[in-house]
Amino acid sequence: MKVNRREFIKACHALGLTLPLQPFLSACSGIESFSKNESADDPVIIIGAGVAGLVSGYLLKQQGVSFKILEASSNYGGRCNARFETG
Repeated sequence: MKVNRREFIKACHALGLTLPLQPFLSACSGIESFSKNESADDPVIIIGAGVAGLVSGYLLKQQGVSFKILEASSNYGGRCNARFETG
């Protein structure tokens, strides 16, 4: 019998086996528990201004942490960048 990942997770969830795995099933787990290290004076460097880099900067700004985003291209947004052409 073949079981795909979705069916496996549903079965584990029904049996209560996913409770210890809850922190690993969420992409943003642990954000609430972030605390600023008061002794660190160096800014955080974020490599890439794609969606993940921009969201990381947003969350750091909410926590009052200084950061710098480094992007190789002249555009930000990564693969979600919109381009408009006229004519």
